[in-house]
Amino acid sequence: MPTSSSDASSAGMSVHAVTANIITDLNASLAALQRTLGSLGEEQVQGIRTDADAYIDSRINSVKDKMEASDASHQAQTTELQALLKKVFDEELVAQLKDLIHAEVLEQIDDLVKAEVQARLPEYLSEDLQEEMRRQQAELADLERQLHNSESAGANAALRDVDEAVHPLYNTKGEISANFPKKLADLFDMTNETAISLLRDYAPDQEISDSRENNVNAFMHLCGVRYRLVSVGGGPAIPCSPTTAARAGKSGGEKSKA
Repeated sequence: MPTSSSDASSAGMSVHAVTANIITDLNASLAALQRTLGSLGEEQVQGIRTDADAYIDSRINSVKDKMEASDASHQAQTTELQALLKKVFDEELVAQLKDLIHAEVLEQIDDLVKAEVQARLPEYLSEDLQEEMRRQQAELADLERQLHNSESAGANAALRDVDEAVHPLYNTKGEISANFPKKLADLFDMTNETAISLLRDYAPDQEISDSRENNVNAFMHLCGVRYRLVSVGGGPAIPCSPTTAARAGKSGGEKSKA
């Protein structure tokens, strides 16, 4: 049977009502969902803020602790440095100053005593007697120098190892020349210029040779060393014991005769 127009109109209204209800329900669900999401977002933001504040507080406290520890360490170092400076000043510097002042006072006293003695001496000793005393003092100093040189020469006679130290001698001025050899090896390797300089310091009357060998041998003899430089077979001079040197000299003489 054909559907009347009134039935069609009723059916259309029913469909529209159902659609409207669905849309209303969807809008309500969306609103609830938005409220839920909004609530969750605020809680998360609040949580982040809380965590951030806690982290910042912990970092600030860590920095404060480090600064306090650094201040304590700096204070300890400062205290230690102050104690060290006090010790240096009170114990070492003051002691050194006392020694310097004491030495300076003694030196001044010595100078004053010498000046006073020099000023008063003519009252008790004639000029001739003072001159005789100075001459005797010079002779005594020369005898002491000769005794020292004799003992050193005796010790040098026993040297055998090139690394052994040469016992020094005093020159005519009562000093040890700066060029004086330290070891036996230095004596063997001495240049002709050094040998000449030392001979002039220690033996002004010694005849200077044009030969390095002769000049070094003369100074070694002066020092008491028993070795001599000898040229063997026309080669460079080498140090030899007296016996070997005599044999080499004899052999050289025989070759020259031949």
